[in-house]
Parts: sequence; structure tokens; C-alpha cells
Amino acid sequence: MTPFSIELAIEKIVDKNSKENFLEVYKCYEAGCYRAAVGLLWSVVVTDIVSKLQKVEIDFIDSTAHKLLTEIKEKQERKETDWEKSIVEDVHKRMKFFDQDTYENLLHLQKKRHLCSHPLVQETDNKLYTPTPEETKSFIRHALEDLLIVPAGFSRHALKDSILMDIDKLREAGLDIDAFKDVIQKRYIKHLPKEIVPILIKELWKFCFIKSDPKIDENRHFNAEFLFQIITHYPEQCKEIFQKEDYINKVTTDDNILYVYIALLSRFEFIYDLLDSSGRAIVSSYLTKHEKMKIYCPFLSKNISEHLKEFLPKANHETFKYLLKLSEKFSIKNEVMMLGIEEYGNSTSYDEADTNFNIYIEDYLIDYNFAMFQKYLEVSENNSQIYDRRKFYGSNNLVYKILFKKFAILMGYHEIDSKKFPKFFSNVDKANIEKQVKEEEKPEKDFLSALLSTADDLPF
Repeated sequence: MTPFSIELAIEKIVDKNSKENFLEVYKCYEAGCYRAAVGLLWSVVVTDIVSKLQKVEIDFIDSTAHKLLTEIKEKQERKETDWEKSIVEDVHKRMKFFDQDTYENLLHLQKKRHLCSHPLVQETDNKLYTPTPEETKSFIRHALEDLLIVPAGFSRHALKDSILMDIDKLREAGLDIDAFKDVIQKRYIKHLPKEIVPILIKELWKFCFIKSDPKIDENRHFNAEFLFQIITHYPEQCKEIFQKEDYINKVTTDDNILYVYIALLSRFEFIYDLLDSSGRAIVSSYLTKHEKMKIYCPFLSKNISEHLKEFLPKANHETFKYLLKLSEKFSIKNEVMMLGIEEYGNSTSYDEADTNFNIYIEDYLIDYNFAMFQKYLEVSENNSQIYDRRKFYGSNNLVYKILFKKFAILMGYHEIDSKKFPKFFSNVDKANIEKQVKEEEKPEKDFLSALLSTADDLPF
């Protein structure tokens, strides 16, 4: 298991009462009272499940939660005690609160709690079962991660409404896509029971690719990102789901919806392979009207090299970023950055050189290795449309500053022979840039020197 902190997990417990009750469990564990800790933990688990059922019943008007709570109440009124024994099985089978692993873990806790509370009748020794410290901590960890820190909406009936409502609230709160991804990963994705995944995907598909009204349109990109995150997190399960489901071929032929559909196929190419003729016809019809979108469709090319060869020369600022991101999947990002420098070198006018510098060079200099800088110098030296343009001086100053900082200051290489690249070095403010970089680095170096000079006085 990965490193785990009970203290940090306690702060994430969703239900206030469950949190207060769990603190008693933790006190028992810390005191070495492992039998008491396991017994109390089971009680906390049961009350937390009941609390989640009550929340789902109220917040989502869930009929199954209502029936379960009614059955529990009736058993309590008849003073029957077996409701505790069946509650885990009931919410697993009827509400889909847990995946199979969580279900088995809770059944195991239930069994051990019984052993801790009731003596085993032996011929020679009637002792209560005592769990080990490691076993007790394992029970605590599973209860926290699988149940106590998980939000209430994880049922077959309530989850889809809960998530769709939450997506709307997060969008209205002004979250961008990156912040949104972070929230949903922590709040939902890592907690999704596998049994819920097919239901949730099917529901999200409707709101991403079928339905349309002003509210749905506003949330479409966020709904889609949630769907993308589920597929990313459960790739094999999603492949199995999509192999069986025909709805992947059913998409409303609206350009805004099809744009998101292309984004899905671009990110998960295996889905395109599963489309039937009707699904592929929808894609083909859209791309016929929107040729520029083909750059986002590597699934139409024989391989990544063919796709790059066709579309890299046609890239703009946005699409080159996409191609670089795509190249990371195939571990060829450096090769694509080199191809970008070559495109810059192939510029046929001053304006084209300015544009190509902006598309292929400017944003990526910080990631250049030494060979890429050398390539930049070579293509700049051999094309008059590059070195005669007015912006050549400004471009070179930017390039040289990063080159000098990365390889002269931080890595200590010897200077490039300026005689080999006269066009570049006659159009760069070399002395002032070097002075500026050294001044920027000086405070950090002075701080490090001061720190090392007082090393004898440090308490470590």
C-alpha cells in the first residue's frame, strides 16, 4: 500500500457525526485497544451508511434509499438486530454504493468485529479475538478510503443527478478546465464504484452528444471533460462498455456537438475503431465541411509519422500545441520540436517567418535541448527571409537569453563559435543579455553561498 496518514484522512471525512465518532476509534487505536477500535469502527461504518442513505433519500428523492431506510426502521421497531448484518449487502446490491472490493472489505470487517465482541467457545480457553495493530490499521484505512471520505451521491439512482448538478455549479463558479479536472478527480473519479461506471457514462453521453438546450450547451465541455476523465481512469472497463453499446454511433449532427465528438475520438482513438458505418459516416460528413479539424484526427492516418507529415506544415499556434501533446503519447516530442524548427527554416517571406517563429519556436524555447538551439542557429543563418526581417533582432535576443541561461549559467558549456553564425550573433545584444542573466541569477547564488558559509551553525 502507498503511504497513508490516518490524521490527514480524518480531516476528509464527509459526515460531521461520522468524523466525531471516528475520533473515538482513533483514540482506541492509539491506545493499543485494537479489539475496541475494530468494534467501534464497525458501528461508525453502519451509522455512516445510514447517514448517506438519508442524504440520498432527501437530496435526490431516491426511492430505493427510502425503501431501505423504511425497512431498517421497521426492524428496529420490532427490536430486530439483524439489520446491521444485512445493511452492507443491501446497499451494495440495491444502491450500488460500493464496488466489489469495498464490499468484500466491509464484510471482512463485519466478521472480525463479531469475533472481537463474542468469545470463541474452546475446550481449554475461551478468549476474545484480538486483531493485530497492522490488521486494525488496515481496517481503518479501508473504512476511511472506501466509505467515510466518499461523498453521499454514489448510488445507481442518485449519482448521475448529483454529478450533473455539481458540474453546473463548478462551471458557474468560474473554474477553468484544469481546475475543474482537479476537483472532479478528487471528489468523484477516484471514488467511482465500477458498477456505476457504465450507468454514468451512458448518462453523460446523452448530455455530451445527444441533448441540447441552453443549459446543456453551457455545460457541454465540462460534461465532456468529466466523461474523458472517466475513460482515462478506467480505460479497459470503458473499452468493454463501448464494445457492447451501440450509442457510441449516435450523435446529434450539430456542429458544436460534433466538435466535442471529434475531441473524444482524438483523445481515445480506440473508440473510432469501434464505430460502425453510421458512426463513421457522421464523422466523415463533418470533416468534409470542416477540413481544418482533420488535424485533430490522427485516427484517420496510417500512423503518427504520416499524420505529422501532412498536418505539421499547416499548423497554427493552437494546433501545433495539440501536435506536441499528441507526440508525447508516442514519446517523440523532441523530434516534433525539431520539425517545428525546420518549418521555421522553410519560411518563404518575412511575414511567414514572423508567424512561424510565433507558432513553432517562441513558446517552446524553455524546453529546447542544445541540439535544438543549434538547429535554430543553422536555419536562421541560411534563410534571408529569416535573417533580413525586422523582428529577427528581437527573436534572437529571446533565444540567446534562454540559451545562455540554460547552458552557460546552469550547465556550464563553452560558448558557441559565433564565427559560424554571423547572421545570428550580429543581430543579438549579447553583452547586455549576459549581464542581465547573471544579475537575475546572482541573488540565488548569493543566498546559496551565505547558506553554505553558515553550515556549521545549522542543526542538521
